[in-house]
Formats: sequence, C-alpha cells, structure tokens
Amino acid sequence: MSTLASAQSVTLPAVTCESGRGARRGSIAAMILRRALAVFLLLFALAALAFSRAFPLLDDLSDSAKSAITVGAAVCVLAAVRVWVGKAPEQ
Repeated sequence: MSTLASAQSVTLPAVTCESGRGARRGSIAAMILRRALAVFLLLFALAALAFSRAFPLLDDLSDSAKSAITVGAAVCVLAAVRVWVGKAPEQ
C-alpha cells in the first residue's frame, strides 16, 4: 500500500520543445489558419460589392443600404489585411 501511495505522489516535469519541429508545426498551422481567414474575408468583401452593384434584384435597395454594404466590405478588406500582415501572438 505504501508503494502505491508513493507512486501517486510523484509528479513528472512537463516536457516542452520551444525550438523543435513541434513548435514550427504549430506556428505554420497558425499562419495557414490566419491566411485562410484573410482570404475568406477578402472573398466575402468582393462578393458583397459584386452583389450590391451587379444584380438587378438589388436595385430596390436604398442608397444608404448600398453604402452600408460598401462600408462593410471595406471593413472586411481592412480586417483581412490586418490578419494577413499581423504577427501571431507570442506564447
């Protein structure tokens, strides 16, 4: 019984690899995720602008609604650029 109790109280040190392949894989995966998000935002902005200007079904929209769509698309573009260019937070 004492052997079992002493085995339960042993704590192992956590093994971390700061400069190994595991750290690089994590940073590459984070970069790919950020780039994919940026591409999605850019495509969303392009689609919003195209739909608000090109389709005759949306001719009934007021000018303020079209302006709101344009402002939303511009915000998406700026967010995409920030995500693409920005650095990942350090841990």
